[in-house]
Amino acid sequence: MRNGLFRKIRERQGARGPLGRAPPRHHPLIKPKGNTMNVSRKTSFAAGALMALILGSSTAYAATGGDFRLGAVNSAGHMSTLQSTHGPALMLKSGEETPPFQVNRGVMVPKLNSSMVGGKHETAFALKTGGVAVITAEGIGLGDADSNGVPEEVSAVATCPAGTVRTGGGATDQTTGGVTWSSAPSGLMSWQVAVTTNNVDAQPEAVKAMVMCYNPRGPVDSRTVLTTRSQVFADLTPGMRDKLLGR
Repeated sequence: MRNGLFRKIRERQGARGPLGRAPPRHHPLIKPKGNTMNVSRKTSFAAGALMALILGSSTAYAATGGDFRLGAVNSAGHMSTLQSTHGPALMLKSGEETPPFQVNRGVMVPKLNSSMVGGKHETAFALKTGGVAVITAEGIGLGDADSNGVPEEVSAVATCPAGTVRTGGGATDQTTGGVTWSSAPSGLMSWQVAVTTNNVDAQPEAVKAMVMCYNPRGPVDSRTVLTTRSQVFADLTPGMRDKLLGR
């Protein structure tokens, strides 16, 4: 009997509400219809717009704290960082004649390094710290057909050090009555001078070759060196070789 009484009380409360008030028949968002409830059109439109933003079906995508959407414009309120502990953090690939990435500002990007600028390698550009120097080489005597101890020919070859570029050259002949018959570039890095002496009192060291060398990466030390025989004949034509040897 007690259980039956409690059951009737609960049924009565369920019909009128816990305080004896009936639930509202009309709600601004819920419209009862028989045993079903319809969500208003305004509510369904708002929910659909929210889902479109979340799923990235629109052009812009709010990615702060979310996923990066490929093929869509991603927008974030904070800087995004890619980090890799094994090699590069990002690789960008594009088709031919297409830049792998674009920027919308001309502001300098700190610490952005590039080995190519305008299609040219970094070694094609000169630094402000580049230097120029002159390497001077004293001559060596060649040929003594009459065995009088005086060379009939003297040649000097000055060579730029590795890492520099030859930009010019010249010669000096301080012998008495000598004739300079060649003063020209030799190979890629040298300048060679050839002099026919008076065959009386010529001194080989009185003939000098000079080459101007430019280093785009830093300074170059000027210095004076002695010409070696191997340098003299390294890039000679057969005719010049025969003349220097007195043949």
